[in-house]
Amino acid sequence: MTVYTKLLTPSGRQPQIASEPWEGIWFTALKTYEEIACGPDSTADSIEFFRRLDAGFSAAGRKAASHIGPIRVDDYLPFLIAIRKIVELNDSIENRIDKLREMLSVCEWQEFLDRHGGTEKIVQYFFPIFMNLADDLDTPNRIAAASDETLLAIKGIGPAKLKAIRERCACVTENRDADRLDRVLR
Repeated sequence: MTVYTKLLTPSGRQPQIASEPWEGIWFTALKTYEEIACGPDSTADSIEFFRRLDAGFSAAGRKAASHIGPIRVDDYLPFLIAIRKIVELNDSIENRIDKLREMLSVCEWQEFLDRHGGTEKIVQYFFPIFMNLADDLDTPNRIAAASDETLLAIKGIGPAKLKAIRERCACVTENRDADRLDRVLR
């Protein structure tokens, strides 16, 4: 029994471990050239040849699939770790955003930054703007304090949308005076 089949559910299907594609994808376990080409009757020379071939591919840095396309893991992982170190700090959203913008200005990561859609796209992913309905209506506390008449006077807001806005504001329990949400999972 391979490792892969041990991960299947009793129905033979893959278990649901992620709700969105960026949270993880399934790959089959690839065999090395040595495993493919060498059998019980292989000579020591042929085994050594395929081991050197595998070592060469490993040293060359194989690419892996990601939600931004094929990437070299050895290059991409430090980029992701650097982002997580900043966004997971016990600091204000504003300070973490400033540090994140500063870190993302490093030239060695420009390729990954471009493939993610730029600095602001990454900032928006971790710290999205809550809502900006009108001047001074951009935080949960300010929106919750506004009267129904004020909100209904805004073009595009009717009774159903007003109810949804009120429910969304009630869901925010931390940083209610911030115009951005903290979506960092620690």
